[in-house]
Amino acid sequence: MRRLLLALLLTTLAPPAHAQAAVLLEGEEPLDMVFRLLDATLPTFMDRAFDESGTGHPNAQLLFAFRSPPESPNAEFLWVNQIRRDADGLFHGHLITGSATNPNLPAGTPISVSEVAVADWGFVAPDGRRWGYLSARAQAIAQNNPEFLATLMPDILPPDWK
Repeated sequence: MRRLLLALLLTTLAPPAHAQAAVLLEGEEPLDMVFRLLDATLPTFMDRAFDESGTGHPNAQLLFAFRSPPESPNAEFLWVNQIRRDADGLFHGHLITGSATNPNLPAGTPISVSEVAVADWGFVAPDGRRWGYLSARAQAIAQNNPEFLATLMPDILPPDWK
């Protein structure tokens, strides 16, 4: 119980996600960083990237965890764009890249996925600036790949989303 209260206290005292650097905290695993920052930024992304009708911004992308094939115990993560969000939390979009495990899911395939499968988000400005991509940031940090990190904006959220 004490750990839970401490975790809640630390969460409430944490600066907003846009003020946090995408860095591993002491003792934090890369996947834990993704979860921490995803929890902090996904609500803002959903509010800003989708209009009242559920239509997604043309530059919005979501990473979904798929079971491919559906009965497989393993998940494959695929990026989706051209997204529309239904009121019940179902997302409809098109695969940006094809599945490596399911030849029936090439790039451009229309898909429908539950909100619970959201694993990451990304936003690409018309000039190529990129925000989000928390899983790629964590991987680049873990692999000490500053060249890849340089392709992302240092701030997680676009400045006008704060």
